[in-house]
Amino acid sequence: MLVFLDSSILCTDFYMRGTHFELLKRATGVHIILAEIVLDEVQNKHSETVLLHVQNLNKAIKDLNRLAVSSLPLVDVDTTVSREKKEYADFIEMFLIESGSTIAEMYPTISHKKVVERALQRKKPFKSDGKDGYRDFLVWQTFLQTTKSYAMETSCFLTLNKKDFSDTKDEKLLHPDLLADITEVGIDKDRVQYWTSLKDFIDGVIVPQLNQMEEHEIFANSLLSDTVGFVNPLEGLLTEKITGINLNGYDVLVVGENPSINTIEEIYCTEIQKSTKVSESEYLLEIHLDTIGSIESFIFKSELATMNDDDLGETQIVNSDFNDHYASAETEIGLKVEVEAIFDINKKEFLSFDISDISDYNCPYCPYD
Repeated sequence: MLVFLDSSILCTDFYMRGTHFELLKRATGVHIILAEIVLDEVQNKHSETVLLHVQNLNKAIKDLNRLAVSSLPLVDVDTTVSREKKEYADFIEMFLIESGSTIAEMYPTISHKKVVERALQRKKPFKSDGKDGYRDFLVWQTFLQTTKSYAMETSCFLTLNKKDFSDTKDEKLLHPDLLADITEVGIDKDRVQYWTSLKDFIDGVIVPQLNQMEEHEIFANSLLSDTVGFVNPLEGLLTEKITGINLNGYDVLVVGENPSINTIEEIYCTEIQKSTKVSESEYLLEIHLDTIGSIESFIFKSELATMNDDDLGETQIVNSDFNDHYASAETEIGLKVEVEAIFDINKKEFLSFDISDISDYNCPYCPYD
C-alpha cells in the first residue's frame, strides 16, 4: 500500500514524532511516498516557522529583559534558522533512505500548456477564479504519476486540504474533477483511497490491521500450544513429506551433486506466519519451520581425491566407493522450510499439506532477508 502525504499532513508534525506518524511508520505493508514538490513546500514552511518562533522568542526575551535585573542574550536569528534548515534537510534525506525510497518522487512531467488549460477550465484543485491551485495541481499530478508507476498497489492520498481536493457535497470523497483524472490516466478507481486526515487513515486502515494481527497471533499461539492436536501431526507430516526430496532447484548449498534430504533431525522453531479462514472450521496456514536436516549428496571420486578437510567443511564421506564414479556424502545443515496447509480446527486434521520452499542459512549466493 502506497501512502502519499500532502504537505498539509507533514506540516502538522515536521519530524513525524507523534503517535499517528509512529503507527504509520511501523505499519506492515505500508510504503510512505514523499514527493519533491511536497518536500519543497514542507521544508520552506519549516524554515518560515522556525524564523517566526525565533522572532517571537527574541521579542519575549526583550520584554523579559525590561523586567529583569540581568539581561538574557538574544537568539541569533540567521544562525538558528540556517542550522535548523540543515538539520531538517538531513532528517528528510535520512527518512527517505530508511523508508526505502532513497529519493523523493520527482516533479510531474506535465507541460505549462496543460497546467494553464486546467486553470482556465476552473477544475479542481484550482479555485473558482483559476488563479490559486498551481502547486496543488502539481502535487495531484505527482500522485497520479506515482500511482501509475506502482500499477499493482493500492494508493492512498492524504491531505488536510479539503477545500481544494474534496467533493463539495461530501468532504470525505474526492472531487469529481479529480476522480475523472484517475480514469483518464488509466488507473482503476478501486486502487485509490482518499483520506482527509492522518488520524482517519490510522483509524480506518492501520488500527484494523493491528487488530487482525493480534487476532492472528492469538489464533496462532492457540494452535502452537496444542502439542497433540497440531504440533505433533505437523511435524509428522513434515518429516514424511520432506524425506527424500531432491534439493536441486532449492536455495540449499552443500558439497556434491544431486542433494536430497535423508532425515529431519530436529525442528526447533515453528511460526504460523499467516492464517486465512476458508470455512467455518478450516484455515489456510502459511507456516515457517526452522529445522536441522541431514542431506545426502554425491561427489566425483576424482574431485574427492583433491579435497581437504576445509573443502569438505561439515560434509562427511559416508561411502567412498558408492559406485564406479561417485562417493556418497552426508551434510548436517540448518534448513528453513515453508509450508502451506489447510487445517480443520474442529477435527484437528490437516486436509492438505504442501512444502512450498526449502532454503539454508549459509548459501553465499542467496539473498536472505
